[in-house]
Amino acid sequence: MKKCPRCAEDNPDENRFCSNCGAKLLDDSIDNMYYPREDTYSIEDTQANYQPRRISIFSKEFLNSFSLLKIKKSIIPFLLIVFLFSVPIMIVRCTNPTDSDAIAASKEIIQNYLKNPNSVQYHQATVACKDTSQDKYIVYLDLSSVNGFGGYTRDHLYIFCQFKSGSSKIYSYDTSFPYWNADVYTLNHVKKRYNMS
Repeated sequence: MKKCPRCAEDNPDENRFCSNCGAKLLDDSIDNMYYPREDTYSIEDTQANYQPRRISIFSKEFLNSFSLLKIKKSIIPFLLIVFLFSVPIMIVRCTNPTDSDAIAASKEIIQNYLKNPNSVQYHQATVACKDTSQDKYIVYLDLSSVNGFGGYTRDHLYIFCQFKSGSSKIYSYDTSFPYWNADVYTLNHVKKRYNMS
């Protein structure tokens, strides 16, 4: 029989807890021949002796909880998140179209309208007019290419293109007038058509 350390009730050997008060029964081993352990007290005893622990914000314990190491650990993820969200914004600001982007776009546009696009040779390619507030460009191209009869023709063209805001790769152009013959139309005529000064 096991004797309850709290209420002194006799309990069968197979019981682990007292059938009278519910306290944990001790084994008869040498390790447990001492006074009852803390976990044998009832909830009522624990609540009666409980004192709430108050920590002053000026105490060393509180101040140590906000050590520099902990502050660093909490700031690093925050800075990482801020950096990751600001990178796309910086990239968008850095990818405004340049003159070379406009020239490349104009060459792409004219390739769609040539009989033999692989035979084209550019003698001159310059930006004739640009409106950076609206990302509008008029590019002058002096080129020669093989025509449909196998002979070379030389053309002087104005090509208008407008880039999507903040992008140097996405552009649109006038599909009804993809290019303007510079021998027939003046630059002022093309500028007037697209409201450029």
